[in-house]
Amino acid sequence: MFASIRRHQKWLWFIIIAVIILSFVVFFSPTARYGSGREDSDMDLGTVDGQPIERRQFLETYRESLLSYLFRFGEWPTKDAMSRQNDYDAEKETRNRLLLLKRVADLGIRVNDEGAAKWIADSPVFKDRQTGLFKQESCDMFIKGKLAEGGLTDLDFYRFARNESAIQHLVEVISAGAKLISTKESEALYRQENELASVSFVHFATSNHTASVSITPEEIGKFYTNRMSLYRNPDRVQVSYVRFMATNHTAEAEKLMAGDTNLSQQLDQVYLQRGVNFFVGPDGKPLPAQAAKEKIREEIKSEFALRAARKAAAAFADELFAMTPVVSDNLEKLAAAKKVLPGETAPFDRFQGPSEFRVMELFNETAFKLSAEEPFSVPLPDQDSVFIIALKRKIPSDVPALDTIRQRVTTDYTQSKAKESARKEGEAFAQAATNTLAQGKSFAEAATAAKLAVKSPSAFSKTTRSLSDLDSNVDLQSLKAAAFKLQPGGVSGYMTTSDGGFVVHLRALAPADDAVMKTDLPKFTQNLQQRRQIQAFNDWFIKERELAKIEPPAAKKSVK
Repeated sequence: MFASIRRHQKWLWFIIIAVIILSFVVFFSPTARYGSGREDSDMDLGTVDGQPIERRQFLETYRESLLSYLFRFGEWPTKDAMSRQNDYDAEKETRNRLLLLKRVADLGIRVNDEGAAKWIADSPVFKDRQTGLFKQESCDMFIKGKLAEGGLTDLDFYRFARNESAIQHLVEVISAGAKLISTKESEALYRQENELASVSFVHFATSNHTASVSITPEEIGKFYTNRMSLYRNPDRVQVSYVRFMATNHTAEAEKLMAGDTNLSQQLDQVYLQRGVNFFVGPDGKPLPAQAAKEKIREEIKSEFALRAARKAAAAFADELFAMTPVVSDNLEKLAAAKKVLPGETAPFDRFQGPSEFRVMELFNETAFKLSAEEPFSVPLPDQDSVFIIALKRKIPSDVPALDTIRQRVTTDYTQSKAKESARKEGEAFAQAATNTLAQGKSFAEAATAAKLAVKSPSAFSKTTRSLSDLDSNVDLQSLKAAAFKLQPGGVSGYMTTSDGGFVVHLRALAPADDAVMKTDLPKFTQNLQQRRQIQAFNDWFIKERELAKIEPPAAKKSVK
């Protein structure tokens, strides 16, 4: 591969740079893999309904899947964010969305510009919190800020809005029958979900047991040995790098702009395309035309500077790949000759990436593909710079020696033992409380006998979302789950929480208030219809996925 690259001279670097830059449309993008210059027909992106997925279609839908994630969770799907959302798989979501959009087309559902605008206006993201009305400034700031942060454009957003509206119509069509709910059924479900539970509980905090944990070298050693797999370090890699920052090329950018005789006309055109209200000042009011155009000029200057940085990186890479023999140290040698300051990362794993700076996923993927035979990367674009990296060393997965992580192991041991102690105390109390109530005594008397504090928060229903008088160390959802499994007068077993656990006593269940139900029932019925529609649509989509036989690229198919 490297010999082939060296044969193709400088022109190849500019093709590679152009391909990578064109694919840098989102900070977390598959285009690093699919953004080649090949025609759609030459690329294997999988199939939907047996038909191959086109590259342009895939990339546009991928961007929409990122926007879908953003609107659901309020953040872009970084590695950390996705781990918090059950290992969200953006490429899988893209193929799901491709199927939905195909079914939209199959049913002849079409949404015009007015429909897309209505979807945007109805989105809670862009509504004023006080009035509940659409706020244009919020939408403009979203396009200007959040979209730009993710590397997407207003065209991506408008296409997403149109397709989201179409998918909503699809949901309505598929799940129309689920809206048929009788008044009697709705009332029964309302009563069930709005019974008020009055409870008392005792919390068993892990922290109350840490001081009593006995720590000996023998126990720590045994604990470490039994859990060595939990302390294993993942594969890591360390790289050296040169970084071509756009900010180092502002003078060059100014010079290029000075030679552009059409710059003024371009500024006017961009200003008119974005609209006079696009740029706002600190007071939230639109900036004067000249001030807005100055901001546009700064954006153009930044782009010119980034282009210059890419060009410098390409020239550096061309010389680097011409050096023989091919060894990792060539990067630092060339950097010294060119008076470019090299850097070196600390070892990092595939998922966390370098601790020194935040980079695209492409940086991490490339670093782990480097080898002694191919120690250099092609120029790797970032938001404001371009990297070229070289392999320093690969560090295989290992288990650190106990002495190097003794404090961590000791802390884990203490927490484990304290949690076990809290559990034993909680289980003993649950049994004692059950026996005490069987004798006609109260839950409070059982707690007093055990020298434990009882807490009695406000009554709650299955639909209660928060309780102001509930301690933060007990999760309301866990408390509800335990309480509504009991009959009045019953005591739960020991319920584990993140910092210990609790035992709950259901004192009473009060029926839903008829007067309140009369007022709330229309809204409740509407929400019930929506829930059933979602369930009906999900059931339909699962079947459609099976029928469509969505296939990933051949290289990703499971080998049986």
